Amino acid sequence: MLKNMDLLFESLHPSNVVDWIARCRPPSPSFPPSAPPKVLLALLKKDPLRLFAEPVLGTVTGYHERVLRPMDFGRIRRRTLAGEYASTKGLTADVRQLCNNAIGFNLADSIYSVAALGISETLGKCLDLSKQWTKLIHQAHKRHFMQVRHDRSLRTDNDAIFAELRVHYPHIVRNFEHRDVLRAKLEANFIRTEENEVAYYGSLAIRRATCAALSPAFLPAPTRSPADAAAVAAAVDAAASRLADP
Repeated sequence: MLKNMDLLFESLHPSNVVDWIARCRPPSPSFPPSAPPKVLLALLKKDPLRLFAEPVLGTVTGYHERVLRPMDFGRIRRRTLAGEYASTKGLTADVRQLCNNAIGFNLADSIYSVAALGISETLGKCLDLSKQWTKLIHQAHKRHFMQVRHDRSLRTDNDAIFAELRVHYPHIVRNFEHRDVLRAKLEANFIRTEENEVAYYGSLAIRRATCAALSPAFLPAPTRSPADAAAVAAAVDAAASRLADP
């Protein structure tokens, strides 16, 4: 009996209690920081013509008199990369401001209004998905916390916390863990879409031809040996790989 009491008091020692609390309460994010970049990337794909990529020029008659709070994707992109959006609320407010400006200033059947309506509709769908993903991530943390409470030997890293979620929703865990990939895509000056896919590969072909023409290995000749052809191809590949933008 006394031995059991000693074990009980030892388990209640402050150092053990603090260690137990630290282990059984893995830090649960209040908001997945990958959500704003992921939502913005989806919205940018709905603007393949880059109608809202930059601020409206001051030469557009009456625009800045009627639109009191201009907004564009360039500004939203910078704010996202700077981490100014603590949640999707700030991002949503700016995107809706962009859409309202375009719809309010332009005719209903103009390309700008139609594009803005499409972006607004996509925003609603993205927000619904974001809420579902956030809920699933929080549930994974809570479920693992309850398991750790009963088994202190369980690990509390992401591999353990998201083990079940990774099986059923791998894309959610992938976006949550690889935020650097989302950031790199957002930092790029070119976002590939279905509409500009042909233009992208056309631009790539032109760049490769330019690199080949400028390469020291490129020697105009009616025929080339396999070794010379391989050298030209390697030089072109090396030169083209250093070009990140179209």
